[in-house]
Amino acid sequence: MVKDRLVAGALAGIIGGTVQYIYGSIIKAIGISGIAFKDFGEIIILSKDLKGLLSSIVGLIAHLTLAALFGVVFAFLIQQTSRNYFWVKTVGFSLAVWFFPLAVGTIFKLPRFSTMKPHESLLILLGALIYSFVTAYVLSLIESRSDLI
Repeated sequence: MVKDRLVAGALAGIIGGTVQYIYGSIIKAIGISGIAFKDFGEIIILSKDLKGLLSSIVGLIAHLTLAALFGVVFAFLIQQTSRNYFWVKTVGFSLAVWFFPLAVGTIFKLPRFSTMKPHESLLILLGALIYSFVTAYVLSLIESRSDLI
């Protein structure tokens, strides 16, 4: 199994980001929300909410890149603290994952961030919780099957 914390965190983050992407795509497809997580990637990278396959691919790559980065941060934060209250720390990390991209989008006045509805913000928070719990679970699996700790 993986014996490198950076790789383990990135892998866990990508898996968490993939589950989050599926959740976001479902809530957008059934009309609960007008935005999916790949849309954030598109807007952040392209500065526009574009349509089409190529922009969707760019959005997905950007989303998974950010998910991997957050996974690495989470892996190193857990390493620097104890495993006590692991799932409480995961909830706290979820709040950071929810707040940081929304704050950046709002501060830089990126499209779609200024018109976000309150229920969409809460759905994004649910997506952040899903991402963080999946990432934490996968990281725990990797750690239990390797010599990371």
